[in-house]
Amino acid sequence: MNRKINNTYSIFIAVLMLVFLTFAQETSAAAAEFTLPSPESIHYQPLRFELPQTQRVVLENGIVLYILENHELPLI
Repeated sequence: MNRKINNTYSIFIAVLMLVFLTFAQETSAAAAEFTLPSPESIHYQPLRFELPQTQRVVLENGIVLYILENHELPLI
């Protein structure tokens, strides 16, 4: 009984390895055909970033707060 289970596991592992090796060969062949472009040939649009308008509040003790309300994210 135990020997039959071991044979079943051995066959399962052998089939699993065969499938894995077949898949690995296909992906390595596809990876060999793919080449990355050179960094000099890549062009991006200039980044544009606008700072949001904040409210500046000075407390009585001199601490300066910058307040930006965002009702989607309840965070203090």
